[in-house]
Amino acid sequence: MEGFKVFFTDADSVEGWEKAIETCFSVLHSNGLVKESFVAACIERERRYPTGLPTNIGVAIPHTDAEHVLNPGACVLRLKSPVNFGRIDDPGTFMPVRMVITLAINSNACHSTILSRLIRILQDDNFVDYSLRECEAQKMEAAWSKLLAGSSEPESTGSYHA
Repeated sequence: MEGFKVFFTDADSVEGWEKAIETCFSVLHSNGLVKESFVAACIERERRYPTGLPTNIGVAIPHTDAEHVLNPGACVLRLKSPVNFGRIDDPGTFMPVRMVITLAINSNACHSTILSRLIRILQDDNFVDYSLRECEAQKMEAAWSKLLAGSSEPESTGSYHA
């Protein structure tokens, strides 16, 4: 998916999963990727269909329908203190999450492609851990943008093939 842009942002902590989504919305909205309606739709979808994945660091992937998206991309929020999200495999159970990847996908046709690429990335524990620790946000934004666009593959060393 050409033009897929990823933004990284950091926070020590947030007051609940809704604030985590709102933080990502602010980044996506200020960069012209999503409409005002995105944040409410994303929070409502997360309430009904939680996206917390039990990975080594805990990851959530909030997203919503294409009608709320202007341009494709994602915001990766890295948290020093975890926030609880509902588990994707057990919606009544909450789990600690240190990385929130809010997706903005403007085409239903691309939705499953982006999600499958993202799951492949998240299966590489070393790369995810590196992504959480790397201080240079621009470096990670470029790497994740290429990975989610499908133009490179993660390496366990924490780098990527351009």
